[in-house]
Amino acid sequence: MKLADTAANLGKGIFAGVAGTAAMTVSSTVEARLRGRGASSTPARAAAKILGVEPVDEGAKARFSNLVHWGYGIGWGGVRGLIAASGLSWPAATTAHFALVWGAEQVMLPALGVTPPLTRWGMKEVAVDVLHHMVYTAATPGLPRRKDLGAPFLTRRLRRENRLSSPRSGSSSAAATPRGGSAPPGALCGRRAREPRVWPGSGRESGSHPSPARPGR
Repeated sequence: MKLADTAANLGKGIFAGVAGTAAMTVSSTVEARLRGRGASSTPARAAAKILGVEPVDEGAKARFSNLVHWGYGIGWGGVRGLIAASGLSWPAATTAHFALVWGAEQVMLPALGVTPPLTRWGMKEVAVDVLHHMVYTAATPGLPRRKDLGAPFLTRRLRRENRLSSPRSGSSSAAATPRGGSAPPGALCGRRAREPRVWPGSGRESGSHPSPARPGR
């Protein structure tokens, strides 16, 4: 892969990360309101530990949390672009992206001491967290490509039908021949078949005049 192609895929992934982060923001906001909980500050506390910073007030903490949330999602979008550049199909690339994003969270956050290990979360919290990350990874690459939705079969069928319907050079009569049948008279030489003529009183079918009767001896 060329460097220019890698950079292009990285850029596409970054833009896709914006869409994925927006989708995750919507899902987490709706879930928080339904459950009556506040916004999560875990990513911001993790980033504060890594960077060695501490917001001075609640307003700064909210802005810093928002910045970390979008920066983290957009950064992983770039990774999604690189995964797509490897040639994986849409389902495989999305699955790999989900495994990387969610797996990194489960390793990094407990290691920083900002959240307990996954085994202490409870099934409900695990399911909610998995749901939000599935929304993110599904929305990040955008719509799947046509070839990832079973289109190869349809494409091959259309191509086959086009080959059968389009006449080839030197074989116009073959294209007009019904499948499994025989060619009509005259089709092999490219002319329209002529009906036989019946001469009155001759009882013969021919394309030529009947021979005159010989005089009696």
